[in-house]
Amino acid sequence: VAKWLPVVLAAQVALLLVCTAAAVPLATRPLAQFARAAETLNPSAGGQYLQEGGPTEVAHAVSAFNAMQDRIARYLQERMQILAAISHDLQTPITRMKLRSEALPDSEDRSKLMDDLGEMEHLVREGVAYARSSHSATEPKLNIDLDALLDSIVYDYQDMGKQVRLSGKVGKPVSTRPHALRRVIGNLLDNAIKYSGAGEVETSSDASGISISVLDR
Repeated sequence: VAKWLPVVLAAQVALLLVCTAAAVPLATRPLAQFARAAETLNPSAGGQYLQEGGPTEVAHAVSAFNAMQDRIARYLQERMQILAAISHDLQTPITRMKLRSEALPDSEDRSKLMDDLGEMEHLVREGVAYARSSHSATEPKLNIDLDALLDSIVYDYQDMGKQVRLSGKVGKPVSTRPHALRRVIGNLLDNAIKYSGAGEVETSSDASGISISVLDR
């Protein structure tokens, strides 16, 4: 056996290992990106499209994944539009039923009917609000006067005769999604009023951030 043959074989094995070490990351990187995109898939928040590239099979899978995101997003949007339409259309007959019920003589049955209609009206409003804010994550952030926003929410409840008050001040602009924030605070206040008869919005601000609490005592 020639003395140089083992050296050549060792060199070939070393070269093969180097090529393998370089090729494996190139082959697996598209698959890793594909896996991360699948784990973070959220079409309602605007999914991020993957760049089509790499081996033919991976490129085809990425193309199918991007198309799937579009189909899911359209499906969710259609369902939210249907929910908003149904909830909106229900408001008119519920309002008519409430007006007719108010004309009935005072009785226990009338009171129960009014309570049931009030619950239905609340559910319908929640359906409309949910449909309108189903894509709240895509609502752009705005610099707003948080104190003014909370004042307007509390005043709206006070105008309806609800026992709601506001305490505390932030005293500086805040970057937030105002419509989503208004809906969250409104839902918490509705629960506070429903189960305790009153609600309080309390705000504070320090170095760690801003706190908004809805208290029902």
